[in-house]
Amino acid sequence: MNHLKMISALSNAFGPSGFEDDVVALARSFAPQSARIEEDSLRNLYIHRQENTGGKPVLQLDAHSDEVGFMVQAIRPNGTLKFIPLGSWVNSNIPAHKVKVRTRDGSLISGVTAAKPPHFMTAEEKAKMPALEDMSIDVGASSPEEAKERFGIRVAAPAAPDVAFEYDEKHDLMIGKAFDNRLGCAAILAALEKLAGEQLAVDVVGAMAAQEEMGTRGGERDRPPCKIRYCHCV
Repeated sequence: MNHLKMISALSNAFGPSGFEDDVVALARSFAPQSARIEEDSLRNLYIHRQENTGGKPVLQLDAHSDEVGFMVQAIRPNGTLKFIPLGSWVNSNIPAHKVKVRTRDGSLISGVTAAKPPHFMTAEEKAKMPALEDMSIDVGASSPEEAKERFGIRVAAPAAPDVAFEYDEKHDLMIGKAFDNRLGCAAILAALEKLAGEQLAVDVVGAMAAQEEMGTRGGERDRPPCKIRYCHCV
């Protein structure tokens, strides 16, 4: 397996909390073909080694598949999108991000997070942390009707940062988004590949939790259908 290619695909995948579908599909595609794969209703993913026999202590390799992002809360009269965060953000880090917004037909369109320009701010506003309720995502629509009908935006649509993965071979550096925790997902898949065919004293299960960025909402239920005696978090 080309691990760099796998990391690139996982990092680039659209998967804010509650919308991990693309990441889960990729993880399935990179998992060993012999593995037994299960999902639960929250989209927590479990990858069981073919060599697991049952009756042994279970070693769970655990990561999470989601990333921080946003959700459209309303469409403003000027066509920009009011949003709420999915996961924890520092407000000052939000404006001027390029993002992708998922439309009603499942496609992704580009937008930019925006706040009030400095030349429209009072001295008091310039000294404060920007308020989330004053920010918007601008996709280019000029009215709610255009946002809905032409751009296919609906309330509750998810959005995520639009950052393309890069690898700087000279300095051996990776640049991208969602490294928390797609690198953990990649480490699990690489470990399962490495362990293929090995006879171990434990049964190994790779687990990728959904909605971890929302207070481990999915991770709290991240349990394979067997009794875990040991757990290792990636």
